[in-house]
Amino acid sequence: MTPHISDDGNITIKLNPAEVSDLVSISEDGLPTINKRAVNTTVMVKDREAVVIGGLVRSRKIDKISRIPILGYIPLINWLFSSVEKVTENVEVLIIIIPTILAG
Repeated sequence: MTPHISDDGNITIKLNPAEVSDLVSISEDGLPTINKRAVNTTVMVKDREAVVIGGLVRSRKIDKISRIPILGYIPLINWLFSSVEKVTENVEVLIIIIPTILAG
């Protein structure tokens, strides 16, 4: 974050605040595939005015497995004692910044 204060009291901020990454998969040779998203922006605000940055969104589908202890792990009959639920997980990262000019 790089702030600049103008003569009229406005604050211009160059932001590179975050990088969101998550593991997508692991290849057969053991190397991970990582999905990265980042934000770069410049904003102008007044003293103590909030800035909200959004748009770092992740959506993924996962299988949630529920099993009865012991019986859900026995080969051939485990499907009788377990269930799979398909779940879509949505995550959005919001960054809130409130710049304040300190007199000193």
